[in-house]
Amino acid sequence: FDDALDVAIVHGCGGILGAFMTGLFPEKSVNPINGADGAFYGRPIQLWYQIAGILTAIGFAAACTAGILFPLDLIMGIRLGKEDEVQGLDIAGKT
Repeated sequence: FDDALDVAIVHGCGGILGAFMTGLFPEKSVNPINGADGAFYGRPIQLWYQIAGILTAIGFAAACTAGILFPLDLIMGIRLGKEDEVQGLDIAGKT
């Protein structure tokens, strides 16, 4: 797994954790017009709505990523050469 910018960790884990917590902690008294209580306030179905949303977002992101990477791999390739991969792109990219 090569994620040089830590995108998966920062945005993926942060987004998943935030969405999951939104199913646990919301109170209708904070947002009485459109709000809903969370699992800790007597509405556990809200947590399942959030989990469904998380899984939908993961599936959508995976499908979009595959839709970009598979054609790109067929056209020009997305892997480095074996020597550059072993050496590391920081060193191989500067020569």
